[in-house]
Amino acid sequence: MSFEFSGNHISENKKESKPFDEQWYERFEKIGEFKIIGMFNGDKDWRENQKSDFLNQKIENPKLDYPELENFDFNKKEEELLTLKVDVLKFENNEIVKQIYRWKINEKIASVRMLRCSKEGDSHRFKRY
Repeated sequence: MSFEFSGNHISENKKESKPFDEQWYERFEKIGEFKIIGMFNGDKDWRENQKSDFLNQKIENPKLDYPELENFDFNKKEEELLTLKVDVLKFENNEIVKQIYRWKINEKIASVRMLRCSKEGDSHRFKRY
């Protein structure tokens, strides 16, 4: 008895296998393409002045600028993520894929909400998320 496989047998199996999340991955990547850390960049000079004024006790609470958040459509992004989540939960048959996407989408929704809180200056809700 031989335990060796022919090269043809292996390559045929690889051609047939597809990613479990093929129908969701591209959509998730497109919706969730924003990077949170990049959204907190601001004017370096403004921030240095705020820091200096704070350290010299000229101001009590520095005001940070978030120019990247000015054009970010929070409502649209959250709505797209929620719609994707509903679709995954409704149409995905693989329970593991369903659970992983539920977690990842929830994480992105929390990120959008944190960004919104940052723009609005709502530190209480920011901490919650």
